[in-house]
Amino acid sequence: MSTGLTYVDAPDVDTIDAEFARIVAELTRRKFLGGVAGSAALLGLGACGPVRGDTSASSSAPAVQSIDTAYGKVSVPLNPARVVCVDTYTVSALLDVGYTPVGVGDGGADFMLPEYRDAYAAIKKIASTDEQVDIEAITALHPDLILGVNYSYISDLRTKLAAIAPTAIFTWDSSGDWENMAASATAAVGRVSTEADLVSHYRKRAGEIKATYAEILASARIDLVTAGGGQAYVWLPASGVAAVLADAGVRLGAASTGASIGATADDLAVGFKAVSFELLGKLNDATAIVTTADADGKPDSDAAAMISQPVFAALPAAKARHVAAFVNFFPFSYGQALAALDELQTLLDGLRNGAPS
Repeated sequence: MSTGLTYVDAPDVDTIDAEFARIVAELTRRKFLGGVAGSAALLGLGACGPVRGDTSASSSAPAVQSIDTAYGKVSVPLNPARVVCVDTYTVSALLDVGYTPVGVGDGGADFMLPEYRDAYAAIKKIASTDEQVDIEAITALHPDLILGVNYSYISDLRTKLAAIAPTAIFTWDSSGDWENMAASATAAVGRVSTEADLVSHYRKRAGEIKATYAEILASARIDLVTAGGGQAYVWLPASGVAAVLADAGVRLGAASTGASIGATADDLAVGFKAVSFELLGKLNDATAIVTTADADGKPDSDAAAMISQPVFAALPAAKARHVAAFVNFFPFSYGQALAALDELQTLLDGLRNGAPS
C-alpha cells in the first residue's frame, strides 16, 4: 500500500451521479482556474448578497429592487411573478419560502426534500444534467426574472439570459456558499421575512443540538467523505455540510480539517479534496464518518462501494458501526440544512448511547 497522498486531478464524472458530478466537476474547475473571471460587460463587478434599492422609477414602470450578484448590482422586479432558475440550487431556497418557479434545471430530484419532490417534478425543466441550457424554452416561459449560480455554464450565458429577463447570478464558489445564495435568491423574490423565520429556526435548532449533546461533541471527531468515479472525496471546513455541522458544535476529524490529507490552500477554499481509496486510512482518528445516502436513507451505490473497501472497513469508526449516510449531505437551503441537523441528531444519539449509526 502506498504511503504517499494520491490526488486525482480530474474526477471520472461519467460514472458519478449527475448532480454530484456537476458539483465536484465545477468546484474542481474553480480550484484550478481560480473561478469564473469577473466581467463589466453585462453586470459589472460586485459582491454577493441581497440589497434593497430603489423600488420604482415612475408610476408606469413596475416596482423594482436593486440586488447584489456575483457580477454586480442588478435591478429586478420587486415581486416577480414568473421566475426561472437555471440551476437546481436556488429552487430549493425558493420552495423553502413557498415560491414555485416556472422553470428549473433538471437533475435535482434526489436533492429535494420529500415535501418538495412533487412540486419540483412538475416544474418545466429548462437545463439538462449535462449543463445544456435551453434558451428557447426559457424564452417561451416569459419570465420576469432569471436566477442562477455562477457555474461557468451559466455565467457564460448571462448576456443571452439578460436579453430575456433581468438575470441575477449568485456566488457558488464552494458548497459552503449556500447561505448567501439562499438569502440572495429569497430576497430576489421578495420573501425576506419568510427566510428570516427559517434562519431563526435553523439557528435555534443548531443551538439546541450543541447544548444537548455538548459532552459527546467535546470528545467526538467526525469526518465527511463521499465517493464517485472510483475515488473518495474528503469534504473540508468550507463545504456546506461541514458548515452546518459546525453550527451544531461538531468538531471535524483530522482528514476533514485537511491536516492528515495534506490539503492545500486551494483545497480548503473549494471545500474538498479527492484522494484514492487506499488513503482512507487517514480517517483513523474519526469517532464517526458521514457519507451520502440515496433518498431512502441508505448509502448510495458509490458510498457503498467505498464502505466495502478493506481499508475503510478497518477504520475504528467503521468497526464501531458509526458510519452515517446523510440524505442532506449537500444543503442548498435552510430547509435542507434543518433536515441535515435531524440526521446529525440521530448520529449523535447513537454515539451517546453506544449504538450503531
